[in-house]
Amino acid sequence: MAVPMFGQAAIGLAWSTEVLGENRPHASWTCRDTALCDQITGYRSSRWNPAAGACEPLHTGLLPAATRGHTDGTVAVGTTHHYAFEALRADGSTAVSHAWACVRPERL
Repeated sequence: MAVPMFGQAAIGLAWSTEVLGENRPHASWTCRDTALCDQITGYRSSRWNPAAGACEPLHTGLLPAATRGHTDGTVAVGTTHHYAFEALRADGSTAVSHAWACVRPERL
């Protein structure tokens, strides 16, 4: 059973986060502002690493601009994780960012 949380950035990026049937945190997004969408060249999804004291990307490089979702398949059961999501422009600046937390339950 998924328990979605929804939000919308003021500049037109809408997202939802949920725990999928296999108990994996998943974020999905839609870009609703054509001018903004045309500027985005990729996405970065990161998870907080308390040992490092920083957010670390969940993938190599950027997710392609056409990507509309990402699942974190590496989290431990029964733990809480904090995420950061960024939509990036070609110059590396952040167009939109969003943060959320998710608990991977032991079972649904």
